[in-house]
Amino acid sequence: MERRLYQADKGGKSYVPLDEKWGMQGQYATTDVRESILYSVALMTPEESACLLLKSALFHPSPTAIKHIVSDSGAVIEERKEALGQKIRQDEQAPQETEAVAISFDGVNVLLSERGQRKGRRGERPKAHQGNSVTTAYRHAMVGSISYYGKEEGQPRRLESRYTARMPESKFLTFRQQLEQEIAACFEKVPEKTTRLVITDGHPGLEKYIRSNALLEDCAVLIDFYHALEHLSLASEAIFGKSSPAANQWFEKWRQVLLHQESSINRLYRSMKYYRTAIGGARREALCREMNYFKKRKAKMNYAYYRSQGLPIASGPVEAACKSIVKARLCRSGMRWSRTGGQNILNLRTYVKSGRWESFWKHHKADCYRYKIAA
Repeated sequence: MERRLYQADKGGKSYVPLDEKWGMQGQYATTDVRESILYSVALMTPEESACLLLKSALFHPSPTAIKHIVSDSGAVIEERKEALGQKIRQDEQAPQETEAVAISFDGVNVLLSERGQRKGRRGERPKAHQGNSVTTAYRHAMVGSISYYGKEEGQPRRLESRYTARMPESKFLTFRQQLEQEIAACFEKVPEKTTRLVITDGHPGLEKYIRSNALLEDCAVLIDFYHALEHLSLASEAIFGKSSPAANQWFEKWRQVLLHQESSINRLYRSMKYYRTAIGGARREALCREMNYFKKRKAKMNYAYYRSQGLPIASGPVEAACKSIVKARLCRSGMRWSRTGGQNILNLRTYVKSGRWESFWKHHKADCYRYKIAA
């Protein structure tokens, strides 16, 4: 199609009336093309996206063009994320079968393109770099999940999950703000009688945050069952030694007790206390650590009661989200990220994994038309 292009004799910025008329002035790709590219990059690398579009679409952007589109659109999405979130949540309703809501959050390591401290023993052979500083550093990204549960034959059935994810940041202030907005919106949508749970891995920092957050004061707090089993396993190794039949037998016995008998932590503590007198040295110290772990958290480990009520006892959704949202996309071999570049991908990926893409794109596209900015 022929297009008239106008430019002053002295040069400078050109003007194309047709492009201005249909919102493409200065743009490389149409809105629909941008959506396809952003959705694709949420799932795979720009190089893989370029190969996919070459085979399956009528437009064939290069990996470099894809990266530019992701960077430009990502900046707009991040700037308007709070307003977008409000509009998306207004479109949503809690599933009708909802009987419980479970909130979880966890951290996952991401490799950044920043200078960091080299860990571990120094290398013995001469190397090109000097000192203990390297050009990359692992830092914790944060992932949060809000899951709606119903019941099926007395067992919890997950209906939907919404996710929040942020690249590493100081004190996770942005992550906390966005997660709390999601939690507040969720609580407004579910009936007051709905059971509200916070399932955590027991990290002291997370427990402190839960205690200090007024939004979560009416929530029951539960230690993830599988994290509790990790500490039960360490206790069995301290008592009987690693990989011994007696350790396996003791572990399995108390796993079943925790699952099926209410208020069983006191009994478990007495059992560990009994065996403590028969061991010494490092094994005794290790057992004391596990005894202290269970003693401090016994009020958050009544798994048999929650199972009898048909409620979840594990933080599976957020554990899976750490892998599917962050690890599977940002932690491939050789990948290193800037905080901005990684966040652009995480924003797109959480919309996809939360089942929010259509709502997100509808509002994002409308905002771009309204404010005459590139989608």
